[in-house]
Amino acid sequence: IDRRQPDDAHEHLNRARVDMAGDAWRGLEGRLLLAEAVLAAQHEPVQASERFEQAIEALRRFRLAWDEAEALVLWSRAAAVAAPVLASEKRAAALEIYRQCGAGTAWFERAEALSKPW
Repeated sequence: IDRRQPDDAHEHLNRARVDMAGDAWRGLEGRLLLAEAVLAAQHEPVQASERFEQAIEALRRFRLAWDEAEALVLWSRAAAVAAPVLASEKRAAALEIYRQCGAGTAWFERAEALSKPW
């Protein structure tokens, strides 16, 4: 998700929403919600939190643990400046998912690096 080009990102998200209207595209819904959350994080933190929660719920529904961990890492990053306690909780939740999945050290290091503010 390229936050430097929000107009392009919004256009692509809108197109994806139209394309999947009425269809159950399984985990794709969670990924679209995650993209919306990241875009909203800069200017609309309340909406961003709602989208992060919805994305995680959708990803859990389809048991997409890696995607759920990614969503938590991105949420941690989005919250790092304004809500450091929340950011720490989300990062810890992501790390726990990686532990449960038996992820290697690189995944933990990546989560720590990505959890820093934008």
